[in-house]
Amino acid sequence: MSLTLQNGHDTARRVVRLTISADPPDFQIAEHDCRQELAPGGTCSVRLIFTPSASGTRRATLRIDTEPQPGVSVPLEGGTRPSAGGLPPEDAPLDPDDGTLVDPDTGTSSEP
Repeated sequence: MSLTLQNGHDTARRVVRLTISADPPDFQIAEHDCRQELAPGGTCSVRLIFTPSASGTRRATLRIDTEPQPGVSVPLEGGTRPSAGGLPPEDAPLDPDDGTLVDPDTGTSSEP
């Protein structure tokens, strides 16, 4: 998932730190381009990876620290949908024709 951050202040801001607080760490920062100073109205992007450690809703907080202060906290939420047969294997490929999950061991498919 990608987020776009915009400086809504009247003065330039510099992002000095991006952190995610969660236990367990289901969300991770994959990459970002928030290293430059952001002019008023300026934007930068943050790409996050969500790897749930359990089924159900998972929550975390993305903290964006800026200079000058204050920073901002952004709530994050993601989840999984268990299928009738449980969660699919992590490496289950998608059938390119219809998007169903294909079990690599048996060749059987199920709805995502």
